[in-house]
Amino acid sequence: MKKLPALKHPQYTTTLPVSKQKVTYRPFTVQEEKNILIAVESDDTSSIVTSAWELVNSCSGGKLNKEALAGADFEFLLLQIRSKSVGEVVEGSLKCDACGEKGSYDINIPDLQVIGEWRTKDITVQPGYVVTLGMPTVNTALETLDMEAGREERALATCIKMVTVDNEVYKHEDLDLADLVGLILDLPSNIYNKMMEFIQTGPRLSYDSAYTCKKCGHVQAVHLEGFDSFFG
Repeated sequence: MKKLPALKHPQYTTTLPVSKQKVTYRPFTVQEEKNILIAVESDDTSSIVTSAWELVNSCSGGKLNKEALAGADFEFLLLQIRSKSVGEVVEGSLKCDACGEKGSYDINIPDLQVIGEWRTKDITVQPGYVVTLGMPTVNTALETLDMEAGREERALATCIKMVTVDNEVYKHEDLDLADLVGLILDLPSNIYNKMMEFIQTGPRLSYDSAYTCKKCGHVQAVHLEGFDSFFG
């Protein structure tokens, strides 16, 4: 019995907006799409994040480094793969500011941008106690899936690159993640809010357009940020 030759999938190239790394990728297959749809239907965050990472890594040749890949680059690449697999348009929905009528509009994936700067910041918790924060990577999500702390606290803990206490340096890789979460939970509220503000102003997907209500003709601005707004 003859064996069919393997399919040759089309290849595309994009430049990741944060790292400026050039990546070659292909559309996802039916089996890969089924895997991520099963994860989404399970409503299990751990399965969804893991499946999304496996899909992106597989479609880009398995060459991505999850410890260094910016979260915004990962989300951008996932959407590029989606656009070549099922189409470049995602349907959004909103309510008219003028008459309250619900409507839909198209989001063109190639029009998405990543805004915000990739950087680090030293935040003084108290005299002699400094926390160095960095931007979220893919590992920010993967590293904390099984932890019971809140999502924001877990994400923030993985963004701690270094803690300096009276000139003694404690690097992230030498510390237990649970201890870093404990540190986050022990922070004064004003310091915690300062850290969250830093993370939230980092690189993120953004889209700007205008919507015209089909009922009353009112035109309103559309501004979206964050991955959840686009992967529909």
